[in-house]
Amino acid sequence: MKLPPLLLLLLCAVTAVRAVEIGQPFELSREHPAGSVVGGIRLLGALKLGTATTDGRAAVELSGLAWDEDEGVLYAVSDEGYLVHLKPRFDQDHYLAGVELLSTHPLQGPAGRPLAKGQRDAEGLAIRQGDNGVAGDTLLAVSYEVEPRIWLHRPDGRFLEALELPPPLADAKHYRGRNAALESLTWSPLLGWLTAPQKPLKGTPAREFRLYGLAGDSWSYPPLDPEHSDQVGMAGLGDDRVLLLERVYRSFFQPVVFALRRLHPAPGGGAAAVREVFRFNSSEGWRVDNFEGLAHHHGRRYFMVSDDNQSAIQKTLLVYFELLEEGP
Repeated sequence: MKLPPLLLLLLCAVTAVRAVEIGQPFELSREHPAGSVVGGIRLLGALKLGTATTDGRAAVELSGLAWDEDEGVLYAVSDEGYLVHLKPRFDQDHYLAGVELLSTHPLQGPAGRPLAKGQRDAEGLAIRQGDNGVAGDTLLAVSYEVEPRIWLHRPDGRFLEALELPPPLADAKHYRGRNAALESLTWSPLLGWLTAPQKPLKGTPAREFRLYGLAGDSWSYPPLDPEHSDQVGMAGLGDDRVLLLERVYRSFFQPVVFALRRLHPAPGGGAAAVREVFRFNSSEGWRVDNFEGLAHHHGRRYFMVSDDNQSAIQKTLLVYFELLEEGP
């Protein structure tokens, strides 16, 4: 049915009103502005996200990211149990210059209703069919923490199916705490769905992090600090390698570190080679926050987001950076 011109204009106007600019330029480091090369990355801009709302919800408590090339949308998932649709904007140098909040959508369960409060702790986000040239067929996988599971959703939050977890991950009693479950998630074209708990599972070595494939394989690698490290984010590198985000937090009064690490999990499982790309260390002038999400954008470029926990002393930061070389 062809819409009358006046109605079409009204619909476009409503859509334009819904989109809200929420990004303000943010200086991660006085010594290293956008364009700086630090370690194995080039900084390409950072934004502090405001708390303006659309659909009654704001871009807060963001823990996972996924880029949809077909739709031109950056998806984020909130710990509060909803998906956030963002539209990043870039300047003439291809640095991150702004971001619009387009819409928000409650995550739904199998019955088609928004998740109950005890089921909402969404953490990891990964995408399928977001770059196949077909509009409207995007699949988003969400990993949940308090009730460990991975569900497939549509971008509007609709439930599609539950993915089967390997036995070590299927029982909540195997995790070291309610907030130590399936923190991160990604898709590998060679290895399939990959996920990791925030802390090593009970009964496994505390000095050994492990990446799990839903097909059954798993890979071990050493954390930076066996006592204080958390595995908080991951993004695929387009093959069988994974970019990891690891947090080292000891106490409020000590420096916090966020490390980007490149992992090479070979088919079949076992010990995986890991290489550090860069560390953001608060004691070295980096104005870090609680970074938890990574997403691949274009080429070697990635987004990283922080979870503000809706705390007055924290911020939601969206960072854009480029990996400088492939590495092992």
